[in-house]
Amino acid sequence: MPGFELARGLLDPGLFSDNAPAMWSFYEDMVGLPRLENLRHSPTYQEVFFTLPPGKLKVQSFDTPMGPAVTGYRGLTIARDGLAAARSLRDPDGLGVTLVPRGTRA
Repeated sequence: MPGFELARGLLDPGLFSDNAPAMWSFYEDMVGLPRLENLRHSPTYQEVFFTLPPGKLKVQSFDTPMGPAVTGYRGLTIARDGLAAARSLRDPDGLGVTLVPRGTRA
């Protein structure tokens, strides 16, 4: 669309989960995103941010059980240095995550 601009110069997708420790481990250890910060808003709700250059990925965690596919995303594609080919994963909540070599156009 001509003239279309984002309000911010970066994206910061957010995921909702009731499976916090597994989600944090997956995005930190399996996907390789550095943890940026944790914000505890209440005893039952917190946000954990991961570096996702040039933005960040936010995993919002609730203690209350939620239904499947509450994120609204069909999948995430994340560029990673050092990959020779795409790698398909599934996060603990069932969201498809595809790691691709940097520069890949999906």
